Amino acid sequence: MLRHWLIPLAVAGAAFPNTVFSGTPYLPAPDSGQEYGSATLSTFRVDETGEPLTPAVLQRLVTVEPGTLPVVFSVPHGGSQVIPHTSPRRGLGLADFQTVRDGWTIELATACAAEMEGLLKGRPWLIIAQADRQYVDVNRPPERAYESPNAQAVYRRYHQSVAAACQQVRQRWGSGLLLDLHGQGEFPEAICRGTLNGQTVRLLLDRHGWAALTGKRGLLGYLQRQGYKTLPDCSATTQNREVPHYRGGYIVTTYGSHTDQGLDAVQLEIGIRLREQGRWKETARDLANAIALWLEEFLPTNRH
Repeated sequence: MLRHWLIPLAVAGAAFPNTVFSGTPYLPAPDSGQEYGSATLSTFRVDETGEPLTPAVLQRLVTVEPGTLPVVFSVPHGGSQVIPHTSPRRGLGLADFQTVRDGWTIELATACAAEMEGLLKGRPWLIIAQADRQYVDVNRPPERAYESPNAQAVYRRYHQSVAAACQQVRQRWGSGLLLDLHGQGEFPEAICRGTLNGQTVRLLLDRHGWAALTGKRGLLGYLQRQGYKTLPDCSATTQNREVPHYRGGYIVTTYGSHTDQGLDAVQLEIGIRLREQGRWKETARDLANAIALWLEEFLPTNRH
C-alpha cells in the first residue's frame, strides 16, 4: 500500500548534485537567491569572531536524512551539542528570549520516521538541529537567532537544508507536508497545533478544507480520536483560534504553503507527558499512523 509515494535516494541526490547525503556535509545552495542569516560581523560580539567550523562539525551540528516520502520533519530545539569556539547567546534587548531545550523531540521524530518506514516502505526527510539552543535558535529570524559567526553557519545550514527538502518534495509531488516538532509544558497532556490559524496550510485548506486537519481522517483529528487532547479541539469550529504563543513560529511562517516555495506546514507542540519517560515511543507510533492515513486521504499522487 502507498507504494506511489516512494522515490529512490538516487533521485534525491540527482536533484542536488553538489550535495552528498547520508553522512557527509549537506550544504545545498538554493537557486532562489534567498539569504539564510543576514547579520553582519559588526553585529557579533568581539570575542565571537574566531576559528570557523569545519564541514564535518557542521554536519554533526545539523543532521540531515533525505527522504523518499513527501513529508519533511524539522526538529529545531532538541539539540544539546556545544558549538565550538562559541559562547551562549545573551539575548540582550530581545523579548521572549528562550534557550530551553525541547526534550525528547529528537527521539520522537527519529522513532516516528522509523515507524513510517515500516508502514509506508519509505522515509520522511529528517532535519535536526543538534546544536544546543543556547547557541542558536533556528526557529527565529536571523537578527534574533545567533550572536556569532559559527552559530550563523549552523543557522544557515539548517535553513538551506529545509529549503532544499521542500524544493525536492515540490518538484516530485507538487505539494507535501512539513511538520515542525516542538515540546511544551504548559499543556502537558496536549498537542498544540500551529498554522497561523490556517495560513501556513493554505493549499491544503483550499483543496480539502479543515477536514484535512481536524476531520476523522485528518492529521490532528485522527490523534484526537485515539485519545489525545488537541488544542484547538478538533470538534470546535474553525473560528476557535490556535493558542497564541504556539500558533506557529519562524519555520512554518517561512516554509508554509502560503509562500511560493513552501509546503503545507504545521507546528506541533507536544506536551511533556507525551514525551517523557519513554512515552515518546507511543506518541511517535500514533503520529506515524496519523501521517500515513493523511497521506492516503489528502495528498495528491501525481508527480511533476
